[in-house]
Amino acid sequence: RRVRAGSPAVACLAMATFIIPTVLAAAGFFIIAVAGGAAVIWISRLSTKWTQFCNALTGGVLIGVSLCHMLGDNVDGLSEWGQAINKTLGGDPDESMPLGLTFAGCGFFLVVSIEYLLGGSEKQ
Repeated sequence: RRVRAGSPAVACLAMATFIIPTVLAAAGFFIIAVAGGAAVIWISRLSTKWTQFCNALTGGVLIGVSLCHMLGDNVDGLSEWGQAINKTLGGDPDESMPLGLTFAGCGFFLVVSIEYLLGGSEKQ
């Protein structure tokens, strides 16, 4: 028996080829998340130096990803708005106000201000 291209059997087979890898990926992500949670508990029992080292490493990864990877996309994505603002303020319409960098700086100082106001900084 021959199966036509638009038949439900072909559609079901096509869905199965996407569902199996998706379920396997979700299971893999779940296992990695549980392992990460267990690692946090295990490392916190070792010593405060290891906890501080892991916190510093995590902070470095977050800063590296945000500043090196995401900031470039942010600057490119906001260039049209930056040109419109620069033109509105009387500047050269071909140049762009650096909105991506401005928002990144404001976000950094917002987080630092919230930490300072809530008393999260450690006294040495």
